[in-house]
Amino acid sequence: RVGDGACCLFGPAGVMFRGRHAGLDKGWFTSLGAGIVLTLAAQAAVFLGEPLARAGLQAARVRLLRGRKVTADAMRRLAAGAAFDISKQYGQALCFAAIALIFAPALPLLYPLAALAFLGMYWADKAFLLRACRTPPAMDEGLA
Repeated sequence: RVGDGACCLFGPAGVMFRGRHAGLDKGWFTSLGAGIVLTLAAQAAVFLGEPLARAGLQAARVRLLRGRKVTADAMRRLAAGAAFDISKQYGQALCFAAIALIFAPALPLLYPLAALAFLGMYWADKAFLLRACRTPPAMDEGLA
């Protein structure tokens, strides 16, 4: 028996699962489901836009500053670009996959959204890695 002053997490007196929706009714889809889909769509747009914007900024930086560099070493450093942060990209992909797979059984629209997002992330990261970054260090299965 729970004491009179104790607080429990679950049950009628608990603090968890006391929202407005008892299940996956129509109100859940319009209030929470739409917010989840829109949040993941915005997150996918940011994930796609960031490497492409960084590649564009790197190209503009090279164009603007290449006349000011006098030595070949300075020009190489300018054209080398940023390091490709694989841990950040991997973390973003895992976060997106986890959220999409958790909510996709209730929101089937997340399956094609996730597929398009991962396809876009692949091409954006490929373009960024090949066009704006210096050569990354070799990776193996120890990354996962």
